[in-house]
Amino acid sequence: MPLTLHCILRQAKQTRQEEEGRVGKAQMDAALAAGASWGFGEDAPEEIAEGEDIEWRPYAETHSLTDKQVLRCAVSVLHEI
Repeated sequence: MPLTLHCILRQAKQTRQEEEGRVGKAQMDAALAAGASWGFGEDAPEEIAEGEDIEWRPYAETHSLTDKQVLRCAVSVLHEI
């Protein structure tokens, strides 16, 4: 049974997607093995217990805030208005 162009293209697309999936998984595994955190840890100060509420204004006076934390503080202020 001869392969049609449509079948060949579909198989090529499937093969490419499978390869991209394998490469992506390998990259993720390598990043996790190297201890990648994508910066999520910088948002949660280590000296504050997880789940503990803190007031951001006094914290900001004694600690430098990341851009993401500054944005969250600004949103917090807007919600208070």
